[in-house]
Amino acid sequence: MKKNIENLREYMKRNGVQAVLLSSFENVYYMSGFKAGGAGVSDARVIITEHEKYIITDSRYTTYTKSACSDFVLVEKSCNSISAAAEIIQVHGIKKLAFENKRILFSDFQSYFMKLGAELVPLNDTVEEMRIIKHEEEYKNIKKACEISCEALSRTLPYIKAGATEVEVAARLEYNMRMLGSEKTAFDTIVVSGAKSAMPHGMPDGKVIRSGDAVTIDFGAVYNGYCADMTRTFFVGTPCDELVKIYNTVFEAQKKALRGFKTDMKCYELDRIARSHISDCGYGEFFGHSLGHGVGLEIHEAPSVSSRSDTVTQNGMVFSVEPGIYFRPISLCKRVVF
Repeated sequence: MKKNIENLREYMKRNGVQAVLLSSFENVYYMSGFKAGGAGVSDARVIITEHEKYIITDSRYTTYTKSACSDFVLVEKSCNSISAAAEIIQVHGIKKLAFENKRILFSDFQSYFMKLGAELVPLNDTVEEMRIIKHEEEYKNIKKACEISCEALSRTLPYIKAGATEVEVAARLEYNMRMLGSEKTAFDTIVVSGAKSAMPHGMPDGKVIRSGDAVTIDFGAVYNGYCADMTRTFFVGTPCDELVKIYNTVFEAQKKALRGFKTDMKCYELDRIARSHISDCGYGEFFGHSLGHGVGLEIHEAPSVSSRSDTVTQNGMVFSVEPGIYFRPISLCKRVVF
């Protein structure tokens, strides 16, 4: 995290900013190691100045913060205390303060504007862009999250059968991930079958899985704050010929994209490889989303691997490659995705 803070201070120098205020869960963790809270908002606020690092959090986290963020100055007050942040800004004579303009409520912005006593500078995607290139420790965390996810799915496979319900399979999968060391699920686990498997973000319920169904599972573990994102499709019993064709089309599109990947290519070029194959097989209109997205502290982060993204691929990026066909004729409502 020392390097992360150095990069942030370089941004401050380039932009004439004397301090940065962070409030989002992911960016607070990225800079400090504090990971209490959720839903995009941390239970701490971090202020980085030219020479100091402050973390504002309440007494519930005193012991934890002294351990996890030992090189930060702890201000033991509510993270929502504007006066605590204002005092730090006043002490250091901060004139320009960068804040997470894309991450806070308008009501919070009003409080900042009225009470902090500094010119507010939009941080925009500065930290998120730093997070695109992963460090070695981040790789290890993501890899471990993937390993947990794979093993949890292997342990769940015997329960994916005719007669089981979608929610039973989802519960078993989540249980296995937690038992293997996942801190939580990276997102709400998706287990959909039959006609529902054509729903990209369908949610599991009491629907019974039947013989001949496609069962699509979209899930991921979290390890040390870092996410895995995996989608797998299975057939229960014997699938019809059309489903086999769709499955093989998607699988080949994914393999072509993986073989065609290289550094220094535009993301839209990678998307085009998979999309062209699916179109050539007659299913182009049924591939409605991007090929992939970045994975890290958030399940969806930069870069976007889409037909509109001109981001250049670089060593250090981590992103998914998940083409899909969402096919819903009257007699066949199935989804196949990798």
